[in-house]
Amino acid sequence: MNYPLRHISIRVPWHDTGWDGRVCAAPRLNGSCLKLKRIAEHRGDAAEEAVAGKRLDQVPQARWPACAAERMGFMAPFEYVRMVDHPYNSGPDTRCCRRTSSTRLPRCDTSSTVCACITTTSASRGR
Repeated sequence: MNYPLRHISIRVPWHDTGWDGRVCAAPRLNGSCLKLKRIAEHRGDAAEEAVAGKRLDQVPQARWPACAAERMGFMAPFEYVRMVDHPYNSGPDTRCCRRTSSTRLPRCDTSSTVCACITTTSASRGR
C-alpha cells in the first residue's frame, strides 16, 4: 500500500521539561525562547521562577509564562483551556471585534506513535 508523503512543521519554543505542560524548571536559563517575538516582549523571569516546574492546570492563567501562547504545553498529559482576547479588542471602535476566545488544548496521548493533540477554538461575544 502506498501512502502519500506528509510533513508537518510546528514552531514551539525550546522547553526544559519536554513540552509537558509545566513551566520551565529554570526559566532564566532558557534563552532560546527569546527568539520568538511574542515571548521576548512579554517574558518575566521573576514571575516565571515563582511558578517554575508547576503544571499550567495548577496555575492561574494570569501567572502563565509568555510561552503558553506559543503552545509550550502541546504534549501535556492533561487538558487545559487558554482564554485569549481578540487582538482588536481595544481601540476607538470595538463593536464588531470585541471577542474573547477560549482555546481548549486536550491532553496528549503519548502512548500512540503519533501524538494527536488537536486544539479547538470558540469565540464568544464579550462586553
